[in-house]
Amino acid sequence: MPYRGHIENGMVVLDEIIPLPEGTVVTVEPMEQEPSAVGRALLDLAGLFPAEDLQEIEEAVQDCRKIDADGW
Repeated sequence: MPYRGHIENGMVVLDEIIPLPEGTVVTVEPMEQEPSAVGRALLDLAGLFPAEDLQEIEEAVQDCRKIDADGW
């Protein structure tokens, strides 16, 4: 059964607690990602703003998502 997760600080973090015993060997296979709505909007704006500004916006969105996921 596949489980979803993400990379955080260079480590795989699963999005849910899974019922596998400690020490279970697993295989991790990256998924191809479609750009999010925010990502598509940033691509559309790429010619209008400096890359540093777009990077700052993207990081702020990721921070908001992290806060939302952590339940803050």
